Amino acid sequence: MKNTIFIILIFIVQVAFSQVRIISNANINDCDFTFYDTGGVNASGYSANQDFTTTICPDAANQAIVMTWFTFTLGAGDTMEIYDGNSTAAPLLGTYVNDDLNNITAYASINNPTGCLTLHFTSDGADNGVFNASVKCEIPCAYPIAGVSAPSNTLFQICKGTTVNFDGAGSHPQPGFTIDEYHWDFGDQTNENNAGTTTSHTFNNT
Repeated sequence: MKNTIFIILIFIVQVAFSQVRIISNANINDCDFTFYDTGGVNASGYSANQDFTTTICPDAANQAIVMTWFTFTLGAGDTMEIYDGNSTAAPLLGTYVNDDLNNITAYASINNPTGCLTLHFTSDGADNGVFNASVKCEIPCAYPIAGVSAPSNTLFQICKGTTVNFDGAGSHPQPGFTIDEYHWDFGDQTNENNAGTTTSHTFNNT
């Protein structure tokens, strides 16, 4: 008699749902949620004559808000302003209409010490639309700094056909990162991409 032993593996999948936040005149301190218009998760859309200012800040130090807009379709005359800080007094990142932010990610910049983004949304008396975004937090990233050294107030006169050597060794990234590649723009409508620290270019244009 043969005994067959069946081993049944039962996988218990735990599905984690992020929180849902609805636009309102409120301050939010959170790093993991989905942001909706007043129509909520049912995607019924916002109403006419709305005016909301929402400030979203990270709930941990040295973090920055990152918003990825999955849906962004505003009615004619409706606008979304995004400010790089914790109020509408912060620098304006942009004013967005129609589907401007659809599948776009907005970041709090490295120059923003709060890590917050402030949104000011208004809708007019006609039409409506729908928007939602994923909100996460990341460590803000600074752009590399390009460096060049040359005598001050010096005008370099280059004859046609002259080859000039360039060295970008004076450039530096933010701490903890390295520069992967260099992109050179020579100012004569020619570029060199995916280049190294040094390169040369012949100026054939007058």
